[in-house]
Amino acid sequence: MYDTFRVFTTRILRGFSPFHADRTHVHHVLLDIGLNASQVAGTLVGVTTFFMAAAIGMVALGWNATIAIGVLLVMATGLLYLAIKIRNKKLEQLRLAQLAKENNKKEKLQKVSLDEYLSSTLTKTEENYHDDQHVYSKVH
Repeated sequence: MYDTFRVFTTRILRGFSPFHADRTHVHHVLLDIGLNASQVAGTLVGVTTFFMAAAIGMVALGWNATIAIGVLLVMATGLLYLAIKIRNKKLEQLRLAQLAKENNKKEKLQKVSLDEYLSSTLTKTEENYHDDQHVYSKVH
């Protein structure tokens, strides 16, 4: 319920319909971190079990229900904030790796093009130094 309420609220605050699809649910965050579906399910079961045990413990200790709920909400928000920071860091690393890969491809293509250009001009005969695109002259 916490996740649904949080997602609906943030969507409305951003001007979207609460039913607008996005990847802000907790399970999407965990998937983006790199967990597989089974690990996400296990993590969610473990966190839910922890919060249930914490709530039962607080009631057993005689905590006021409002304070207990407040503490649990702060803990849940803190855990989610931590997960989102980890996800954002991973996504940034993936973006940087993709950019580096694209730049490497471009550099290789430029190098190949330059190599092809140089090898083609070096193999041309003097009579063939004039073509449709360039006029080459000998430097003496």
